[in-house]
Amino acid sequence: MMEYRMSALHYSIPTVIVISLLNTMEAQGALIENLTVGNAKALALGHAVTADPPGIDSIHFNPAGLAKLSGEQRQIKLIVGSFDIRVDFGEHDPIVDQYYSDAYAADAVPPGTFDDPVVNTTSRTAGAAFVLPGQGLVKLPAIVAPLGGASYQAPGSKITFATSVYSPTAAGYYRDKDDPGRFLGEEVSFSRITYFSPSVGIQVTDTLSLGASLGFSYQGIAVGMSLRVPNIGLVFAEALGKEVCEQDVPAINFCGGRVGPYTEVSELELEAEEMLSTTFNLGLLWEPTPWLTVGLSYQSGAEDTLKGSYKVSYDSNWSGMWQGFHKDTAGTAIAAGTAAIGFPLPIGETVEEGDVAIELPTPAHYAVGISVQLTPAIKVNVDYKMSDWQAWKDLEITFDQDVDFLQLARIVQPSAAEMRVLRMPMQFENVWNWGVGIEYQYSDNLALRFGYEPRPSSIPEDKHTVLLPVGDGELYATGLSYQFDANETLDLSFAYFNATRSTAAGESDTSNSLNQSYFIYNPYMGTDYDSDVTAVIFALSYQSKF
Repeated sequence: MMEYRMSALHYSIPTVIVISLLNTMEAQGALIENLTVGNAKALALGHAVTADPPGIDSIHFNPAGLAKLSGEQRQIKLIVGSFDIRVDFGEHDPIVDQYYSDAYAADAVPPGTFDDPVVNTTSRTAGAAFVLPGQGLVKLPAIVAPLGGASYQAPGSKITFATSVYSPTAAGYYRDKDDPGRFLGEEVSFSRITYFSPSVGIQVTDTLSLGASLGFSYQGIAVGMSLRVPNIGLVFAEALGKEVCEQDVPAINFCGGRVGPYTEVSELELEAEEMLSTTFNLGLLWEPTPWLTVGLSYQSGAEDTLKGSYKVSYDSNWSGMWQGFHKDTAGTAIAAGTAAIGFPLPIGETVEEGDVAIELPTPAHYAVGISVQLTPAIKVNVDYKMSDWQAWKDLEITFDQDVDFLQLARIVQPSAAEMRVLRMPMQFENVWNWGVGIEYQYSDNLALRFGYEPRPSSIPEDKHTVLLPVGDGELYATGLSYQFDANETLDLSFAYFNATRSTAAGESDTSNSLNQSYFIYNPYMGTDYDSDVTAVIFALSYQSKF
């Protein structure tokens, strides 16, 4: 057992500090940050490592920790993650069925027109998806990623240089093609991979270390989903059809297409990336006593424009409806009139494809932490941190040409759509959360670790979405560190994360609102749903001198 020359008073003081901090902190927010960095020590300690940085991965968590590394060192990491998203859909709010009954009351509506196939079904992701440079979207049963880095400190120097490869943020999944969640994501992936991170840590004094790193990262996004619009937009289209087409059932079958409130009007496929996104990290470590270390870190944000391609494939009923509309003399006149005032109608394209640009910010991150040696064998770390998710206001997608679907969208909801621009409202919030980690030095070679991190969601309740259904969650972790000798250390960790949320009918503006003007994008109008996100993560880190 390691021994420290400390008095009983030294142990009682840090105990009071830790208890006070835990009693006064409020947990308020985290999304998916840090879960995919792949450092076994950080994961096992609930990411409470700002004041106890983990070797070469100090580059990410607090670059001041690099000053503690001597000689030439290397790190090899492996992370394996399994992510499962389940969404249970309930009943419609009665107002939804009544709305459509009233809207189509004047017509003989075929049976089944108002039967929503999503009601009382369950959506579940089928596997993980990851966007990779030059590969696009890759589907996997689970995420498996080998990563690593290296550091160098010259003999007698107080300066350490390092670089590493890691993924600060990554999330992705795919669903089966008939899964009811496909209307807000059949295939979705976002990844940020830092492939080069020149960093420096400086031992300024015996008690103060400073550090900085520059991150060169790849950022990619991929989305594939079916689109449907159960709202006033179809009633508007139906009303136009009545004016120009003479059929027995104009509300449902007019101008060559059959369209109801739950028609799948199109499929969207989109991939975009940015090969060079730059950020920087700053860090500080202060050790005023042998038993207390204080850490501060700042990770900058970034504003990037991802570029790529898109394809929109329209349902034959949707395209046939508008093609027939424009062939009719009255329809042609109405279309000319709306175009003259700046609101052209869809023309009935079957497929549209081209180039796309997406404005995607990377949130800045702030963290403060303490590491307290309570006894010779027990160390406790506590972190308090926040990511600037408020930067995710609207996900703005710009197409290189007019898109048929957006022509109707901009009439119904002009704030969310232009002729070539689609804005997906996100409206995330800035919130703080804390994490705590405990390390027990079982022997000279073996340390056991335990971590807990409540991760309340940065997504407000009225913006909760099936696309990224992360509610308030908790991370439980454990792990160990085994030091073979003075030059080799193996860290292992296992973590379980779970987040749930119940969203009543009409509660979310971005999934199930009762507001008839929400065209972009509200595919589960008036439908209850419960979400459950679970992640199981295993991480291995091997660090050695060479």
